[in-house]
Amino acid sequence: MVDYIEWSVKGSYILKNDLAVLDLLATSDWDRPIYFASTTGPDSYIGLENYFRQEGMAYRLVPIKAERGQDGNPGFVDSDILYTNVMEKFQWGGMDKNDIYMDETNRRMTMSLRILFNRLATQLIEEKDNEKAKEVMDKAFEVMPDKTVPYDIFAMFLVENYYRLGEFEKANVITARIVDIFSKDVAYYNSLKPELQAAFRNDQQQAMGVLQRLYQMVSQQYPQSPEFQKEIENKIAPYFNTGIRQQDR
Repeated sequence: MVDYIEWSVKGSYILKNDLAVLDLLATSDWDRPIYFASTTGPDSYIGLENYFRQEGMAYRLVPIKAERGQDGNPGFVDSDILYTNVMEKFQWGGMDKNDIYMDETNRRMTMSLRILFNRLATQLIEEKDNEKAKEVMDKAFEVMPDKTVPYDIFAMFLVENYYRLGEFEKANVITARIVDIFSKDVAYYNSLKPELQAAFRNDQQQAMGVLQRLYQMVSQQYPQSPEFQKEIENKIAPYFNTGIRQQDR
């Protein structure tokens, strides 16, 4: 805990909403907790990120300084608070039901939820609490299954924690599915006319990055059986001009 909070507000001007936040900070005296939504983005945080504690889909401002982590997310995680909220208090809206329709807006929100699960699991692994980390990982895929919330790049981050925990069987099933999804995406982008491909260049590069990262996991970082490596290699090699093995080098 620090004696005082010190931060810098970037830019050459301050908007009215930022003035309102500064006034709130100046007059609150810690009588009531102050939270910032995790989905609003850094422009709304006015430079306070190093004093954020993630407790759910919001960051609580606390007099504790924590430098930005390697994952690029603001502040730090209190694993006890976040575990209780995620595992016991949050309600997930039936995303695991077959008859629910997740439109584009809802699916975008699930990206933040998968980031939240992954950040909690990563923190628990760093704290050597692997059993709780496994529970968190299982919960993430239970409440947001592929059938209603198709696996995306954030599911790839989750699956890496399964590999870190030695849950290879679970990880391999999800890895194979993610490879199927992104292989089809790349095939679609490649089928477009050149003038249309340009509009999807970032999506195409991200998809190819996911495929290459997954292959690196199963072949180098967390080596799986030669048969599984070959299965993944055969699926993604057609989308790399010089072959996946040479790409790794």
